[in-house]
Amino acid sequence: MQLGIGENSGLENICYAPLTSQFTGPPDIKQCVVQSVWGYFQDSEDTFDETDTDAEGFVVNYLDHFVKCTQ
Repeated sequence: MQLGIGENSGLENICYAPLTSQFTGPPDIKQCVVQSVWGYFQDSEDTFDETDTDAEGFVVNYLDHFVKCTQ
């Protein structure tokens, strides 16, 4: 998130934030659109590898997490 800060090309200056406009000012980093599948897992292998069992005994894993993020 600090990449390019000193060169005026930080994430807030180069991110794709389609819900902002010239009237709202520069986008907040939280408004940037995820451009990578890894972003859905917070760029964390541990988050990607997490598994759980739901109330009905089904295994919940990265596929369920991805579907939840994209619905």
